[in-house]
Amino acid sequence: MIFVEQAAILEAFTSDAALLIERAGRTCYKSEGRAEPGSAAAFIRMLRKRGHLSVLEHASATIRFVTDRGITHELVRHRLAAYSQESTRYVSSTSEAGDPAETDQDVIELYAAGLSMRRIAEMSKGRFTEWEVYKALDEADVARRSRGNTGVVVSDYFDQIDTAEKAYLLGVIQADGSIRKDDSPQVAITQHQDHAWYLHRMVTEFIRPAARASVDKQCRQITFTSQGLWNALVGMGVVPNKSYDQTDEDILKLWTAIPSELIPSFLRGFLDGDGGVRFFTQSNPGRTDSCNVHWSGHPALLLRIADWLENVCAYRARPLPVAGTAHLHRLAVTTPSAGEEVVRQMLGGFRWPYGHPTKTARMIDRVGGRYPTADFGDRAFQVIHPDRTMPASATFAWLKAMDASERSYAEMRRLGVSPQFARSVLPNSLKTEIVMTANFREWLHVIDLRTSTAAHPQIRHLIGLANDLLITACPEVFGEMLDD
Repeated sequence: MIFVEQAAILEAFTSDAALLIERAGRTCYKSEGRAEPGSAAAFIRMLRKRGHLSVLEHASATIRFVTDRGITHELVRHRLAAYSQESTRYVSSTSEAGDPAETDQDVIELYAAGLSMRRIAEMSKGRFTEWEVYKALDEADVARRSRGNTGVVVSDYFDQIDTAEKAYLLGVIQADGSIRKDDSPQVAITQHQDHAWYLHRMVTEFIRPAARASVDKQCRQITFTSQGLWNALVGMGVVPNKSYDQTDEDILKLWTAIPSELIPSFLRGFLDGDGGVRFFTQSNPGRTDSCNVHWSGHPALLLRIADWLENVCAYRARPLPVAGTAHLHRLAVTTPSAGEEVVRQMLGGFRWPYGHPTKTARMIDRVGGRYPTADFGDRAFQVIHPDRTMPASATFAWLKAMDASERSYAEMRRLGVSPQFARSVLPNSLKTEIVMTANFREWLHVIDLRTSTAAHPQIRHLIGLANDLLITACPEVFGEMLDD
């Protein structure tokens, strides 16, 4: 999924538009002899004051808009214009072919992407049986995976913690992850099923493209098998049964494996797993502003975090045992100003949607700011980000819907459904391009209507871009507004 910004591009424009309008208008008044260099602007201003706008219809402009399909539904309601729009009937929104298993090379690529031999045979619509898929892989010396093991794994992903996303996932694994080595080395991340979709997307994007999540009561567990990942995590002190067996030496290995500039991202991942964030007003007579930003876990790790809080945020706190537990401690920030600074630090490497929806939304709603959106998944699936004033919690809900739409569309295309039928699951946020040609009178009407405060914020922004283009191209018509 690619996130695209709205744009307006001037494609064509009537040459010498102001002079053309002046000549046409003076024909009405038979004042051609009064035309002189520089007189067009004043004459056009007079026409507009008189409401003689039909003369403006002699000049036109063509603008290409990059926006979403929801906005174009509004745009095409302007009747006095010509439109040409990107098709969803013929243009696919996925890089997957509609009927991909046509050649041996298709078979190899689909198998590498994690599809089973049976699934590839089904997708081929009779071109390959499952045995023929097996033979195609065998002739190309492609090693077969063990049963249940689908897709490649980026086994060296945690060899070096050098991105905010790696540090974040390491924090999540420290809190809500587990590693075990029974028949094969496995890494698992478990989170409540209402919020686990973004972790599933992170794992499929960075570690295992074909990763699947299993449901365990109210949680989803994302599991991937890799000796390399297992070795890297154990080398950093993330040991099996870490809640009981992790030593102070293990914690030192973990902390020193993370570059100082990525510690905030690790802390955000750890908080999203075994912590919380809340800003609130106490119901006492003074209505005291308060907060609770906390982490729960190994006391040695919490001591490291406490030192970081003191050095970076000038806040002193110490971990305390959690009642009723044998090993668990908690470290909390309860001063609002300090809590805000901690949140700003943790959001430093944040990109939508790589964070716990509820907890991250609370952070953003408190400290504000605009955060970039991470491209993920299929690069052919392009959407326009909605208005940035939308609340953070709503933005997460929108991103989850876009992710579900992309997956559904890709699934339909893999099943051989053509774009014209698969498009039924595409969202209004889908990026589209539309070329609009209108005369100047219609453009003035569009600008007046769609830049008002009552207009949708997205179309107000888009037509504002078009207005800037038209002002530059023909200030005589678009650069001056009527006097009150």
